[in-house]
Amino acid sequence: MKAPPKGMLRKRLFAILVLACMAFPVFSQSLAHGDQSVSLHADNETLLSILQDLSSLYDLNLSYNSSDEQLNSRVSYQAHHRPLLTVLQEILALVHYEFTPIGNQLVIHRSERFETMTGEGGHAGGQQRPDTVLRIIEVPVVVRDTLVLYDTIREVVYRQQPFTTSVRPLIVSRPAFRPLQVRNNQWSFSLSYAQMLAGFREVGPAPQAEGLEKVREAEDFSFRNFILSGAAHYRSGALVLSSALSLNRFSTPFSYSELFTSGGYHLVDTLDSFYTIVDGEEVWVHITDSTYVPLETTELLYERMNGLGILEVQLNAAYDVFISDQLSLFAHGGLQAGMPVWLRGNAIQDEQGYPTVTLDNDEVSRYLFGYHVGAGARTRASSRLDLVFSATYKRYGHELFRSHPLSRRLHGVALQAGIQYHL
Repeated sequence: MKAPPKGMLRKRLFAILVLACMAFPVFSQSLAHGDQSVSLHADNETLLSILQDLSSLYDLNLSYNSSDEQLNSRVSYQAHHRPLLTVLQEILALVHYEFTPIGNQLVIHRSERFETMTGEGGHAGGQQRPDTVLRIIEVPVVVRDTLVLYDTIREVVYRQQPFTTSVRPLIVSRPAFRPLQVRNNQWSFSLSYAQMLAGFREVGPAPQAEGLEKVREAEDFSFRNFILSGAAHYRSGALVLSSALSLNRFSTPFSYSELFTSGGYHLVDTLDSFYTIVDGEEVWVHITDSTYVPLETTELLYERMNGLGILEVQLNAAYDVFISDQLSLFAHGGLQAGMPVWLRGNAIQDEQGYPTVTLDNDEVSRYLFGYHVGAGARTRASSRLDLVFSATYKRYGHELFRSHPLSRRLHGVALQAGIQYHL
């Protein structure tokens, strides 16, 4: 084979030197991440999930073919306070893979530099296990690979590698977003606060009687309601089951007036008159009516905020409908059972004239059952802490006041914010 001219050889060496100098700062930055001391425990987990966790937790730019079946292999590995790149190298070696720094990325590909040691400490048949001793065969060869990134094809000559082949094509596909993933933590706890718009809703056929319209207008909706709750959650994939204990405070405006009259007299009025002739004489008959005219009237006006506290136990189920590294959207719903723990204010009683009475335990149902549904978003604040925001509609299926002239149910819409800690 004829050797290339010296001029051409110098140009090639100069191009290699320029590319190496351009890649050195980025490569040094990637190695800076590798100096981190990490601890990792993986028990029969897929290699793909381990790579996703390392990329998310330690800000590594990893490129690999996510459709490679070998990346779905399950491995077990344990390390305590070891360099990050060393941990990554040992995990990939379990399935005969390795990584190559290219630019600001670590490209993961099948390895051809490892040879299984047989004999003492080795395993027959070349089967890789976590305690396999590996020997590196150093064969310096300049390798030319084709790197495809974002539909741009570049030919890159990078550092010398101990490969036994001279030319090997490498296709790298890195999506704009990382693969979707669900937290692996099964148990978590949360605390939340909710501000709620709540009031009474009339159900059933609306009775029509004198004075009921004023009764309907006596109470209105209010935003001065809140919920404090703590919950325990169990995750199974995208499904989350939870139980919660919550304190609900309802404040509804009460505006009602009563009119009382005392004393008075009867006013006689003649409505009509007619006569008949009896024995030649006219006999007049008068039709009269009597109206009672009161002498004194008294009006009592009630203007106040009724207060009610309900201690509640909830059973809830949520399902993640969209999940990314930093954000998940979910829908949730469940059942609730509550018991009034305090009350103050006034209510209207179902008697003649609809009088106002003071709230007491005899006027309020002992237990309240209902349901709630809603949707929300969960964003990652740290490796174990999430911020949770949701909107929830809740409704009780029992009447709150037993002797009220109208059949009503307490319901409301709550805007909730909280934190969730994953064990």
